[in-house]
Amino acid sequence: MVGYWVIKFVSKVLCCLPVSWQQKIGNILGNIAVKFCPSWRMDMARANIRECLGLDKNEADRIAKESVKRFGRMAVEVLCFPNLNKDNVLDSVDMEGLEHLQNAYAL
Repeated sequence: MVGYWVIKFVSKVLCCLPVSWQQKIGNILGNIAVKFCPSWRMDMARANIRECLGLDKNEADRIAKESVKRFGRMAVEVLCFPNLNKDNVLDSVDMEGLEHLQNAYAL
């Protein structure tokens, strides 16, 4: 129960910050996540990337680290969901290929 209120408080604080600060905090959390990610998990990610994409070791390592870093940014974005409403949600979304969806609905 205490954890819920802590997360709720953190969410309220993050929602009050400018987007640029939210992004910086997300990047910091992502960098911390890379440090604490178990080595076996990173090894598995690198191996999967190399096998599936046919990339060299350095590029696979870069992609694996960026993938983990992305979780910090996503966590902050989720905590800032209370800022979104029907009037401003489209300001945060980039749509490409909407015509394909509209054509599919028409069929």
